Amino acid sequence: DESALARSKYVAAATASEKILVQLWQGNLGLETIGVEDNYFAIGGDSIRSISLVAEAKKHDIVFSVKELFSHPTIKELAGQIDTGAFDQAITEDIENFSLISEKEKQLVIAVYGEDELDDVYPMSMLQQGMIFHSLQQPQLRIYQDIVLHQLNCEWNEHLFLQSLDVLIKKHSILRTIFRVDDARALLVVLKNCKPSINIVDLRSLDENDRQAAVTEWYQNEHKRELDLTSVLCHITVNVLKDDEILLGMSFHHAMWDGWSNASFVNELLVTFGHLQNHSPLPEM
Repeated sequence: DESALARSKYVAAATASEKILVQLWQGNLGLETIGVEDNYFAIGGDSIRSISLVAEAKKHDIVFSVKELFSHPTIKELAGQIDTGAFDQAITEDIENFSLISEKEKQLVIAVYGEDELDDVYPMSMLQQGMIFHSLQQPQLRIYQDIVLHQLNCEWNEHLFLQSLDVLIKKHSILRTIFRVDDARALLVVLKNCKPSINIVDLRSLDENDRQAAVTEWYQNEHKRELDLTSVLCHITVNVLKDDEILLGMSFHHAMWDGWSNASFVNELLVTFGHLQNHSPLPEM
């Protein structure tokens, strides 16, 4: 067990910076005992929590970036870099693509997908790894596989809808991201180009009862369908009920997507769709 291994030897904080970081990590991770040699990402930390940790540390005049936390994931390493001022020059720099993986990992991924097809590659968080582990261990249970439905009133136009979806895929890298779990470390691979996984079902010729039966059958089949974790991680189905009414169905893995993400995506999709229908300029990407 990686977490047990990371915490097998407790080493107490010695310096002022180490003691402050221990308190910050305790609050961030909800743990009482944390040693300076514990790996942040092996004891419950992830990319989301790291953002709040960095923000909270700044309130105590301890400044480091998420990138530097990935590079120095123990309190001992992090405090040593902070105390020597190693982060001062680079603290405002953005995280460069591929900077969170080794050269060996990069070359392995390039060999599979091709360098020209890759936008970025970075490690999964421990939380994501846990979700994927359980999904792969018992795929028949569809653990962490979510299906969300949105009944929307809008004038249906297949061409403009697909164009709207393409705009968002280009804009948001998470929509071009797939899992890679075949190597020593689980990775997230961001592709430069990615076709949406979408199915459009026209139910306008059916009466109300038959439409409802068709939607129910679709939902049951979708629940049985296993998501391909090495392919597009969000599958979209548009059931066209009327000329001005659709049922938008989205299947996705919770390791990449949650309810808030889904609500934000659908809102942006509809705004983009509306701009295209009205021939008005799209919001800046």
